[in-house]
Amino acid sequence: MFHHHQEHDEEAERFVYKLTSDLDYFEQFFYKDVINDYNNIIEQLQKQYEQTPASDYFMRARIQSGLEQSKRDLAKTQAEYDKFKEYKTRTAICK
Repeated sequence: MFHHHQEHDEEAERFVYKLTSDLDYFEQFFYKDVINDYNNIIEQLQKQYEQTPASDYFMRARIQSGLEQSKRDLAKTQAEYDKFKEYKTRTAICK
């Protein structure tokens, strides 16, 4: 059991090291993949909303709420990504 736990610790350390030392990997993992996920969620919620009968007010309201929350989260992530791109550009110029 201890050996299994130690393997996970080493794997986690390698993952954290890669995230902190490779800005491209960090960018892909934390921004591009997350933004793509949010876009897919928004697309699926929009389809679900359109397929839900107009008479099902409760379900449409829940879907609409999820859609609005996903759009807010996407905007927040996009703003963070824009700041990250500025940081990445500044650090590339300094090197």
